[in-house]
Amino acid sequence: MASSGKQQPPAWAVALTAAVEDLKLEVRGFVAVQARRQAANDQNGPDALVGELIAAIVTDEAFLAADIMARAVQHLELRRALLIAGVSNERRLGHLLVRLSARSIDGVRFVRIGTDRGAALWRVLRD
Repeated sequence: MASSGKQQPPAWAVALTAAVEDLKLEVRGFVAVQARRQAANDQNGPDALVGELIAAIVTDEAFLAADIMARAVQHLELRRALLIAGVSNERRLGHLLVRLSARSIDGVRFVRIGTDRGAALWRVLRD
């Protein structure tokens, strides 16, 4: 008597198919995590560049955001980096410095050390 139904795949084939589906899900999760990290890096890239330039310019002295904006007038590379980072005034630079103060960039950290005439006073610390 001939069998009219489909033949069931062997158990190893079912297990292999399930394992492949599990791997697909893991890869999708990994790709999503990588995409989120890349987006974060793209966002932080201009901030980090501004931070590196400020650290090189101010060396060890305390500074205000207004001091950096004044120096940017004569420092073309800093002026361009500020533009790319979306910094057009002292207030926006202050916000960027707050973001940078939460992390270390190549051994450099920005620390708020007080205020001067109502504006935040900053210093660069090196590891």
